[in-house]
Amino acid sequence: MRVAECFGRRARHIPEGELSGIEPWGRIFNDVLSNEKKESVVSEVLEYKSWVCLICGWIYNEEDGLPEEGIAAGTRFADIPDTWRCPLCDVGKDDFVAVEF
Repeated sequence: MRVAECFGRRARHIPEGELSGIEPWGRIFNDVLSNEKKESVVSEVLEYKSWVCLICGWIYNEEDGLPEEGIAAGTRFADIPDTWRCPLCDVGKDDFVAVEF
């Protein structure tokens, strides 16, 4: 953003390096310019859930996965194939519910 864009035709163009000499607007414009140049960093918080079988009580933890059955750690329950069965009592995914500890 340039000063001329903020004030319309009456403002003269001031190169970015010279904005600091104009008080108090110089500080404001320098802040705006520096904020435009910064990249936005978004931190993503991964919250894993645990799913319990309503029939036998076996628990699937998304964070751990089930490597012995080819399900990698971090695999969401929704991403497990619909054909997957409970390793303990052989029921389908429909018999599991999310739990919070």
